[in-house]
Amino acid sequence: MKRSFLVSLAGVAVAASFLWPTAFLWPTAAGAAPSTSVGTPPASRHAAAVLQVPHVTWSGCPAVQPGDPSLAGFRCARIAVPLNYSDPAGRKIYLGLVKHPAGTPGKRIGTLFFNPGGPGGLGSVFLPGLLKGFGARVLDRFDIVSWDPRGMGGLSSPVVQCFDTAAQEEALIAPVDFPPLTSAQQIRWAHIHARLNRHCAGRDAALLAQVSTADNARDLDLMRRAVGEPKLYYYGTSYGTFLGATYANMFPGHVKAMVLDGAIYPRAWAGAGPLGTFLRAGSDKATAATLDAFLSLCGKATRKQCAFSAGSAAATRKKYATLLARAAKSPIVIGSGQPDISESSVIALTDGNLYLVHPVPGFTEFEGWAGLADDLQTLWAASSPAALSADGTATARKVTAAATAANKQVYAGVETLLSVVCGESPNPSTVRASIRQASISRGRAGLGGQIWPWTAYCVDWPVKAASPYLGPWNHHTSPIVVVGTTGDPATPYNNAVLTERLLPGARLITIKGYGHTELANPSTCAQNYIASYLIKGALPSTGTTCNQNTPPFR
Repeated sequence: MKRSFLVSLAGVAVAASFLWPTAFLWPTAAGAAPSTSVGTPPASRHAAAVLQVPHVTWSGCPAVQPGDPSLAGFRCARIAVPLNYSDPAGRKIYLGLVKHPAGTPGKRIGTLFFNPGGPGGLGSVFLPGLLKGFGARVLDRFDIVSWDPRGMGGLSSPVVQCFDTAAQEEALIAPVDFPPLTSAQQIRWAHIHARLNRHCAGRDAALLAQVSTADNARDLDLMRRAVGEPKLYYYGTSYGTFLGATYANMFPGHVKAMVLDGAIYPRAWAGAGPLGTFLRAGSDKATAATLDAFLSLCGKATRKQCAFSAGSAAATRKKYATLLARAAKSPIVIGSGQPDISESSVIALTDGNLYLVHPVPGFTEFEGWAGLADDLQTLWAASSPAALSADGTATARKVTAAATAANKQVYAGVETLLSVVCGESPNPSTVRASIRQASISRGRAGLGGQIWPWTAYCVDWPVKAASPYLGPWNHHTSPIVVVGTTGDPATPYNNAVLTERLLPGARLITIKGYGHTELANPSTCAQNYIASYLIKGALPSTGTTCNQNTPPFR
């Protein structure tokens, strides 16, 4: 669920937006590629009698933003799709696609579609960043295609945007801490973000009503047809697993093979009750448990392996609690001209960097658990009476950039996430209920899970999804493979267990390890099972378990 990265599912403080330079212009409607007419997908309740399947023309990709993974060797395209599938001749929107061609064209099986989650994760960023995670066998036999989902920006347009400029949005919401921890912070945060939500009223309501998961599933089926695949091969991570489960139940006869990695339980997303989407899924408890594992394993490691180690698990947990208390008492000053680090910023920095156990090339802002330990140790030194050294100041500036970027990015463009979650998934509808939810989360998950009660803040969100799909989930398809990591900080392992039970004929691969999704925290063992499933149709045995390649602090 980082909005981008991996949060993928949540778009929380670990998120970072990735947009192409505005100088790069895609074709306008007048220059759209010609289309051919085909019949209506039989499983779509909202498709009209005739739906135009666009012609896909692959070409070179645009230059990437500084720091984004390279698109060298990839091909890009842009297609027009209906805004509303019940009116296919009406308004069009544009989806940007990115493809990595099969390594051995003569052995190519077909196209494997990939969605990285979010909602709002950009395929144009995550596919190149996570490409190696698919493994050599899959890369050799499949074209892998991803896309920037409708309304989410990147190569796709238009974008869900509630202000004329990012600066206007920032002016409203920047003065409040994320996550808000004290009662005063929570009340202020809630009222300000309710104002943001109300501001979205009248800002292309038609688009806001048509960015649901079901709309994305309809896009996915149209893309499948556009590239000429008779059935769908699909790999989804984080929120992309809910998209996969939605597709499988809307278009059950169109599924060839599907991998749901870092699964979110569909009934948690679609369900109801006093708690919001991510608390129903247990994301707060998962983050707290993974944080505890991080501190325990750090404490058992050497200082060379984990800079924040205090010599034992208990001592390291105590050290982290003391660091939070210091920041709560007085924000940590890390250098002249640098923003001070609040308790909320320490939490956001920590939680955001639990997703990747080890760094992933192309995502330089996420340093893995050892890098997080370095940053926490820098903050520890800065919060102590001892003066910060010159080298420490430089490192502290890096920490500041990471922490403040996390804080800012969860707000910048947060309406892209909200447009999907608030549009279709039940969440608290009043300020009082939102604060009560945070109190419940604090009681069961502590400070470590406090990003999650505020991730999907839907009070006064103006538009509901026009045609969502929220069940049933028991349509029979070709067997689906579910992947769950025991120490996932965003989508708890029990979500994968429940998803396997929910989807008829599904099989679960259990990864013993940490981090959000196997794709980003690889297991060669799991990759081999997945490759055999995708290439040969061979399901893993019931109870299949794999180890992560490299444990933390190794």
